[in-house]
Amino acid sequence: DIKTKRSLFHCHLFRFGNGYTCYHVGVSHALADAHTYYLIIDQISAFMNQKPVTKIVWGNPDLTTLETFPDHFTRQDKRRLGLLPLLLGFFRNSIFARGRKEQTWIFSKEKLNLQKTEQVDLNVAEYISSHDLIISAICRANQSSDEVSIHMDNRTRDPSFGPNDGGNCLKKFHMPSKVGSNPNLCRKAVNRGYYFEANEAESKATMMGRVCYTSNWSTGYKSIQGVSTLCHCPSMSFFRSMPTDLCLVYQIDENNIAVAHNIHKVNCVELGKMETWLKVLK
Repeated sequence: DIKTKRSLFHCHLFRFGNGYTCYHVGVSHALADAHTYYLIIDQISAFMNQKPVTKIVWGNPDLTTLETFPDHFTRQDKRRLGLLPLLLGFFRNSIFARGRKEQTWIFSKEKLNLQKTEQVDLNVAEYISSHDLIISAICRANQSSDEVSIHMDNRTRDPSFGPNDGGNCLKKFHMPSKVGSNPNLCRKAVNRGYYFEANEAESKATMMGRVCYTSNWSTGYKSIQGVSTLCHCPSMSFFRSMPTDLCLVYQIDENNIAVAHNIHKVNCVELGKMETWLKVLK
């Protein structure tokens, strides 16, 4: 952002005439995660509607030492999934994996709820979420990644962080795509907060650039009260600059959840199997 001279936070107001006005709020991921973005939206809504404003707590000292890997990971696990293997994977993709797609998949929340009932296996998990179903869909449709990396909000898992803490409070864990393709096994791993046990993490997929990084923005959906929201969505320029498979799950409106992605190779047969509850936008 410093090099491109773009602001870390910006808010624009557009007037279209005939009484129509549009607001555009943007926050750099270098500054905050999606949870913080929705806290900012909540503050703007409170100001506009003359209601009490919830303070965002910046500078939680635990953020400086927050470890993004699971707590039980050893130094060996962290090396296997750390910066060097990640850079090797990025370098390989920048040479061999050009021509990335930029697509958006739209999931109906109503149809996702039906899928939850149909696909849950009570012998494995007590329930499955919309996010589990979407991760399983990503794993089945993605042919250019062997693992999926799931980012989780640490505010709900660590008492050191509160619901109003601003910043990037994320943890991540890797899971084989073959495992993630089953939403029940995905739910089991999410509940634990990890898939690989200590000293079991593997570096091959990361070094080969065959990891799909996912982040879920859909749970904190908030809009400015009194204003019709057209959509909440990530900037597609973020996908163009990433030399790896990347998927961002976000809620467009009250009825639909979307996945914006740049997956290099997509299995169209698997997408066809999901057409009753999935719409693809190019």
